[in-house]
Amino acid sequence: MKALLDYLREGKISDDYTYRLSKAVEMVKSSEERKVEYMRIYTYEDELRNEGRNEGLRKGRNEGRIQEFINLRIEDGYTHEKIISGLVTRYNMTQKKAEEYLNKRVAATAKASFEN
Repeated sequence: MKALLDYLREGKISDDYTYRLSKAVEMVKSSEERKVEYMRIYTYEDELRNEGRNEGLRKGRNEGRIQEFINLRIEDGYTHEKIISGLVTRYNMTQKKAEEYLNKRVAATAKASFEN
């Protein structure tokens, strides 16, 4: 185990296992086919990361729009029922989901006013 750790940390070859491991690593590094495969995998993973990042940004923007919708309706004196109905209609969500959004906003407001 120590020989493996030394190899991984320092590249030090100290026994038959680390020698064979270093040869296998050299072979993979020198293989053009492996390089192409690695780049293909890297590119695919990069695309997945970008898709995930973009999806997160879309969700964040949508969350912001929903919160802004709620905030404006509360400021304008809308009833909770009217706000929920507006969320269901405008954002195509279930009644339960709309209630969760509104309750989250109301709870945050209550917490903020309690802390002040």
